[in-house]
Amino acid sequence: MKAIINTYNPNLMMKNVKHLFVLVFCFFYQLFLAQKTAFINEAKLLENIPGYTEAKKQTDDINRKFVAEIKAEQEALINKENQLLKPYKLPASDNSEDVKSKLSDIDKKKHELLVEEARLLEKKIQAKQLEYSEIYQQKVGSITDKAAQEISNYCRKNKIDILLKIDAMAVAIAYYEKEKDITDIIVKNLK
Repeated sequence: MKAIINTYNPNLMMKNVKHLFVLVFCFFYQLFLAQKTAFINEAKLLENIPGYTEAKKQTDDINRKFVAEIKAEQEALINKENQLLKPYKLPASDNSEDVKSKLSDIDKKKHELLVEEARLLEKKIQAKQLEYSEIYQQKVGSITDKAAQEISNYCRKNKIDILLKIDAMAVAIAYYEKEKDITDIIVKNLK
């Protein structure tokens, strides 16, 4: 037992750990090199997919109209409430129960109607969001799904193990082989 304790050398142990770390690093580095890697520029791809730009513009216009419509309805609702509460000169810190207790019976009913109108507006917003999602999927999603399928097929056919989005990593990558950029190939296949 004493011989084992005397042969223990912390410096030797640390040296062995360092060697093990270097071996593990080299193994994973070689494993990564064994992978076939390619790059794709998503922004360039989307700009060049037939129909994408127009479909995206259409859905963006629909969304802008939807947002403007909802914003106008919300502002109108707020104005109605402000007009209803204006004669009472209530502090902004009052909660809804404090407000109700200070209103006349007729104004309480009007306030209840405004609360119900707000609930209906919230349901309308949810319905419009669902409608927009469906329109987006029809117009834009179908195009991007087709592109994703083409990318997947190309990678499988060419035995590409790793596909990196170069535009998403532009800040982190100092250099990459332009020959491994498959963006133009995918665009050509989609046309």
